Amino acid sequence: MMVGLGIVHEVRGDEKKLVDTVPVDYVVSTIIVATAFNMKKPKLSIYHSAITDRNPFVMGKIKDLVVKYWNENVVKNKFEKASLCYSVNEWKIRISKMKRLPV
Repeated sequence: MMVGLGIVHEVRGDEKKLVDTVPVDYVVSTIIVATAFNMKKPKLSIYHSAITDRNPFVMGKIKDLVVKYWNENVVKNKFEKASLCYSVNEWKIRISKMKRLPV
């Protein structure tokens, strides 16, 4: 949301890295099914919900989708146009934040 409102423009990360994003409906479905299966069992089973191996998703794609959505949809109280840059260099991020501070 901070990116969409134009408040944050740079974060630490590598846009080539894989991320495991799981839609909330998958998580909820897993919880419901796991609860039903474990209701009468004396021992608790562990379930894992992930999609990276079937549908790899890189951080750069998330950036593109988030920026596109926020720039195509009108939002009240928007500070600037949404943009995002990943940086693996922490010092570069600190310096760019200092440049934006009012003097």
